[in-house]
Amino acid sequence: MTVTVDVAIEDVRTGTTSPQTFTTTGAAASGIKGFVLAIVHGTSSTDHVSAASYGGVALVRKQRNTDTVTEAGAAEWWFLGASVPQGAQTVSYTPGATTDDIHAVAITLLAATDTEVIDVDGVSENVANPSVTLQYGGRSAMAFGALYAGGAIPTDFTPNANCTTVHDHDLGAFYSEIIRQTTAGTADFAIGGTSGTDDVAFAAIAVAEVIAATKAPPPFPRPNMGALLQF
Repeated sequence: MTVTVDVAIEDVRTGTTSPQTFTTTGAAASGIKGFVLAIVHGTSSTDHVSAASYGGVALVRKQRNTDTVTEAGAAEWWFLGASVPQGAQTVSYTPGATTDDIHAVAITLLAATDTEVIDVDGVSENVANPSVTLQYGGRSAMAFGALYAGGAIPTDFTPNANCTTVHDHDLGAFYSEIIRQTTAGTADFAIGGTSGTDDVAFAAIAVAEVIAATKAPPPFPRPNMGALLQF
């Protein structure tokens, strides 16, 4: 089995609630082996989110990118790949008292084993066509991208081939776009898309199943030298 998407739920925080919580309704009752959380905001590039969790289990931030000039913003990914709670769970993140609108997308992942992030990359500041190539090393993996952009509407961005939009949100003068690799694969993967030159914060990660450790063969039995010397 390889990594596949179970459900993807979005939430938009427009007030000052902290922590912000929402529920992944409809998640599979079993087989969830990974969880990724994208967080995107505009207005500032300040590092607002100090902690995040899924079903009460702490997440680890894997990648964060920012745009700091003109239309500031940020995009980041948080991850859990072991002891992932099953079924519908509460997503929680702590952004503090900022008034920046925040778009969050929670994605549960199905797999046969625990999962891990095997590569990360990103793009910061003004650029056209934000895209990065994640390295798989021949392993089967799925790529995820979180984009903050200074364009007017999400349709200003067109995902690359074999990339699927998960959720997007118009943040006013800028937008958020969360994409994923449509089908997991073993070849290095270019995740991103096409758009005009503008303010950009694009964060990307690749998730794969953990490779089971190979057991060393048992040691070769030592001969009983005493018994051999009796002959």
